[in-house]
Amino acid sequence: AGVLLTVAAAFVATLADPTDRRVLEARAAKAAKVAGGDQEKDGASLPSVGDLAFCGMCSEFVAPRSKHCRECNRCVDTFDHHCMWLNNCIGRRNYGAFLGSIYSVVLFVGTVLGTCGHLLVVYFSSDDEFFRRLQEAHAIRAVPPELVLAILVTLVSINLPLFLLDLNLIFLHAFLMSQRLTTHEYIMLKVGRRDRAQQAQRGEASGRIFTLPSWLDWIFFARCCRRRRGR
Repeated sequence: AGVLLTVAAAFVATLADPTDRRVLEARAAKAAKVAGGDQEKDGASLPSVGDLAFCGMCSEFVAPRSKHCRECNRCVDTFDHHCMWLNNCIGRRNYGAFLGSIYSVVLFVGTVLGTCGHLLVVYFSSDDEFFRRLQEAHAIRAVPPELVLAILVTLVSINLPLFLLDLNLIFLHAFLMSQRLTTHEYIMLKVGRRDRAQQAQRGEASGRIFTLPSWLDWIFFARCCRRRRGR
């Protein structure tokens, strides 16, 4: 079940198009005008922009929390981050599917760890009981017990770090939701607070938002540094 949930959530998050709908609608309207033979005049039929931001790369007005992703070359509505594992940007449209994928991963990996850990405890408590259980498992009855033990230790060694990292990621996104921030906004806020001049420009509003110690949110900044080195 954990595998199916992980695959389904990752599938939805990967295929979803997080592009700001304003960009899509504006491009569709321009394409319709060109197809109809209309010539678009500068300054004609401009929408009411209100608090919208303008993306110079898309040449369109976008939502205030949208950001242009250089990896995908598009403006993402309520941009959170670009996920290298899903090969897609995470934004308003697929953030729920992204959360579902990391929750299902921790469920699946936790089940594997729990099963392997239980069998290892049985082995170290009573190797006779361990061997007896192996004999009851028809699928692996012919497998040497030493090989089974080596596989269990290997699975725990691989999955334990993955479980802890994914658990940390779940905690961080739960924290971000409590602060009503995206990953990108949190990074910009914390980097800005390191500069007193930028902190002063933010005013009292930034003082009401909490940030975490570096040993808890390092995974956000490690991802940013890796992307910078790759450019």
